[in-house]
Amino acid sequence: MSVKEKYAHLPPLPNDIEVRLGRIPEILRRHPIRLAYLFGSAARSLRRVPTST
Repeated sequence: MSVKEKYAHLPPLPNDIEVRLGRIPEILRRHPIRLAYLFGSAARSLRRVPTST
């Protein structure tokens, strides 16, 4: 099972995901968090730039 298939049942990311990700540093400063792990694939740009082949 591929990663895409594994998570296909989940709802799509919200339209304001970039805004929400931008708030992370503020949230981390306000809370006593020693370690935060964010999944890199969720943080990738939603605007896909076509690559030349």
